[in-house]
Amino acid sequence: MKPALLEMYNFGPFIDEKIDFKQVNQDQLFLISGKTGSGKTMIFDAMTYALYGAASTKDRAEGDLRSHFADGKSPMQVSFEFKLGDKYFKVMRQGSFIKEGNKTQTQGKLAVYEWEDEQYELRESKIKDGDDYIKSLLGVNAEQFRQLFILPQGEFKRFLLSSSSDKQKILRTLFNSERFEAIQQQLSEDIKQIRNDVEKYYDRLKHLLSEIADFEDETLKNYKEVEVDQTDKLSVYLGEFETKAEQISQSLTQQKNSQQQAVTQLRKQLDHQRDLVAKQQKLEQVNQDYQQLMEEKPNIEKLQKLLTEMLEVKPLAQLIETQENNKKRRQQIDQDIQAHQTQLKTLQQELETLEQQYDDVKQCTEEIEEKESYIKRTTLFYNKLSEYETIFNSMDTLIANKDKAQREYQSLAKQATNLEEQINNRQPDHEKVGQLTEAIYELNDQIKTVKQNQDLQQQLKIDIKKRDEQQNKTSAIKRQIADLQHQIDQFDTSQLDLTNKKDMITTLQAALHEGETCPICGSEIHHLEGHIDFDNIRSRKNELEQLERSLQAQRESYIKATSDLESLDEKINQSTVDLENDYDTTELEQQLSKNQQQKNELTEFNRLIQQQLEQKQNIEKSMYQLKYDIAQQENEIKQSETKQNDFKATTQCDDTTTFKQVFRQYEKQINEYHQRMDQLEKAQQQHNQQINNHTSQIEFLTTHLEEVEQHMTEGQANIEQEMARSGFETQQQVEQTIAKLDDKDAVEAEINQFNKNKQQYELQMEQLKKDLAGQTIEDIEAMEHQFNEAEQQLEQYSKDLTEHDYKAKENARKIKDIRQIIDALNDDLKSQKEVFQLAEILAGDNSQKLTLENFVLIYYLNRILTQANHRLAIMTGERYQLQRRKQVSRGYSGLEIEVFDGYTNKSRHITSLSGGETFQASLALALGLSEIVQQESGGVTLESMFIDEGFGTLDQETLETAIDTLVGLKSAGRMVGVISHVSELKQRINLILEVSTDQYQSHVRFEHH
Repeated sequence: MKPALLEMYNFGPFIDEKIDFKQVNQDQLFLISGKTGSGKTMIFDAMTYALYGAASTKDRAEGDLRSHFADGKSPMQVSFEFKLGDKYFKVMRQGSFIKEGNKTQTQGKLAVYEWEDEQYELRESKIKDGDDYIKSLLGVNAEQFRQLFILPQGEFKRFLLSSSSDKQKILRTLFNSERFEAIQQQLSEDIKQIRNDVEKYYDRLKHLLSEIADFEDETLKNYKEVEVDQTDKLSVYLGEFETKAEQISQSLTQQKNSQQQAVTQLRKQLDHQRDLVAKQQKLEQVNQDYQQLMEEKPNIEKLQKLLTEMLEVKPLAQLIETQENNKKRRQQIDQDIQAHQTQLKTLQQELETLEQQYDDVKQCTEEIEEKESYIKRTTLFYNKLSEYETIFNSMDTLIANKDKAQREYQSLAKQATNLEEQINNRQPDHEKVGQLTEAIYELNDQIKTVKQNQDLQQQLKIDIKKRDEQQNKTSAIKRQIADLQHQIDQFDTSQLDLTNKKDMITTLQAALHEGETCPICGSEIHHLEGHIDFDNIRSRKNELEQLERSLQAQRESYIKATSDLESLDEKINQSTVDLENDYDTTELEQQLSKNQQQKNELTEFNRLIQQQLEQKQNIEKSMYQLKYDIAQQENEIKQSETKQNDFKATTQCDDTTTFKQVFRQYEKQINEYHQRMDQLEKAQQQHNQQINNHTSQIEFLTTHLEEVEQHMTEGQANIEQEMARSGFETQQQVEQTIAKLDDKDAVEAEINQFNKNKQQYELQMEQLKKDLAGQTIEDIEAMEHQFNEAEQQLEQYSKDLTEHDYKAKENARKIKDIRQIIDALNDDLKSQKEVFQLAEILAGDNSQKLTLENFVLIYYLNRILTQANHRLAIMTGERYQLQRRKQVSRGYSGLEIEVFDGYTNKSRHITSLSGGETFQASLALALGLSEIVQQESGGVTLESMFIDEGFGTLDQETLETAIDTLVGLKSAGRMVGVISHVSELKQRINLILEVSTDQYQSHVRFEHH
């Protein structure tokens, strides 16, 4: 992320300020300079507030950022444009405030834009959505942004001194290490699922084992109580269940087979006796039916005689029937011949009439052919009749339009000539307007500069007056300090110290006597009177202390006054205005007014000339169009005349209406002629065809009639011959016999059924007598009782065997499932063993007590420390190296940093470094972190860095090294901004962002040194 433009409104000391960071393109390193309290850090606050709605330090609340000099009705607002990769973004954030005159708070606003298609396009307009969008865009939150992009006062060394968990949050975001934690969690979930699956296997084993039939065998019952995790034992026991089931199955099968044989033997005997009884009963019934059948024999003999007569008369009946059919056919043929002859006569008369009509119509053929030729010649004109109607009707209009266009052209030509005379080759002088505009801009800038100098001159006079007053005040304080020091010097402090020895003197007086040697001075003691005035000493001591307190207060006042005086001197010395210069804007304002008047006059002149030129251009354009229209109209008139002449010559009509009537009349007559000719020709063809058909039918029917009469003659002879052969004397006898032929099938069927039944009964009786010969019928009921008992016993054996087979089959299925589960368990446990071990290692159950993600973060931290140590070694003269504390513990351990001291050859805690050493380590670590993140491209682009203070803690040599380090960052294409009061930085850094203040508001500007 690299800043591009920062605009601040009512933000801190900035009422309306803009910082264009594009000026830093050539000098990637720049210094932010200004007095204490001028608002240097507020620039960082503005960037952080625009992105995250918070200051660059956590101690400042949003309400503290609004300017106290802001208009009560205007909001605090920051607009921040920055470059991220190859894209530009713009963030506009407005703070919430209570507008003057209102009681309710005006809510804040946030808008996020992206540069696209040569303009900024809105991406988010809600605060929450916008905050989330910015966070996802930059890849860091406000806390991480402070530690990576902006290193503010008091927070510069936080990453260096932060705990493992805090470092883990930052490094996780920078290097996207959440994926490793996700791998670990996924593996843990997989292990949990595997364990759940194993437990399900064991539950399934326990359930299946409990459902296996034990066949009331105590040993098998004990086997079912074995623990399911003892799969080896369980596999052996399963075979015992299968063996037991097989033994029981064999025993039950043997019992069932033995009983089955007994039941089969009894069934055969019982079935044989039942068969004998049934045959005896059948024999009796068949004999009875046979006797009844024989009673019908006389009637059958009569029917047999009648059937013989029917068979004799049947050929004669067929001959008689054929003769009758021939009579009917002869009668029908006579009727058909008469009908065809009548229709033939009618058709011949109609054909003569049609031929006469055809000759009459054909006489008009020559006239019709002439009309067809006319239609052929004029069809094209008829198809385009609407076009020719338009041509005839529009000729007058075309001529009138051409005349009108010619008149308009002449009028426009006259107007163009008049405008040409008015313009007289004059052109708008836009260049002169531009020159006047530039001159006005320069004059406004000069007037603004003069007025600013007036304000600065007035402020300088006030500052000089304040400085003089401050000098007098400083001199007065200095005199008071000298007077107080003189008074203090008059005191004998050695005498005042006896006050502290009062108790000791009293003790000595009590212990000594006159005439003895003094233990202090060694002289003889002459008297022990209390000649020391302790009250007086105490009073003088209090007076001295009062003077010293006054002296200290005056010295503090002197220091403050001196500091204020130095500040005023610095402000006066930095002023660029001349007190003797008269900053007057009268002449500039007069020149400005003159230029503005000239610009207005020239602008109006240009507008009139431009208007006339545009009017002339429009007229010339209209003339060209009219000239083109006239040519088009003349051409159209010429084409219309040609088409009219062609139309009249071809159609022989002077107008389209007459031609339309003639054309349609001819078409109608031609169509009627051809339709009538087609109708007559078709009618003649149809009549000729019908005449031929009727003639052919008459010939065919005549021939057929002769054949029928021949058949009738032959048929009568055959009838007489057959009657003689059959013994019929008259045809009446024949007809009576024929009348009974309808009953022939019934008579014949009745005779056949009698013979069939008689033969069937005789055969059945013969077979039944043969089967019963030599057989004895026994007691059926006793045999059935014995058979039922044997069959019930067989059913019981079958039921027992079926139930056992079902249990054995279920056991086999469950045993198969158990063995499959055991195999699956063994395979899974064998294959998942390494997965379990891997999950434990990745979860931190290893010699280093590190999780997978923490191991990766340690890898990146080691790289960061390696990169940081390159610069730290240079800055500390190869003394210090940052290293990771290798301490085994649970959680996110291993991310603490300690320092290795090359002088002592020992490692010590990072907090043991001095303030300057801590700054060096923090700077080296921050730069190392930036470079590693750039190499890894972990989603965060660190193209800029801002450093707030910290250089004042460095000695001269270390400061030079730190400056060289920052200057060297230019080669990497990174923007680095530094806030500092250290004068050496101004000498080493060419580009300075100067922050100046007039006690009410601050202003910023870039300066090149």
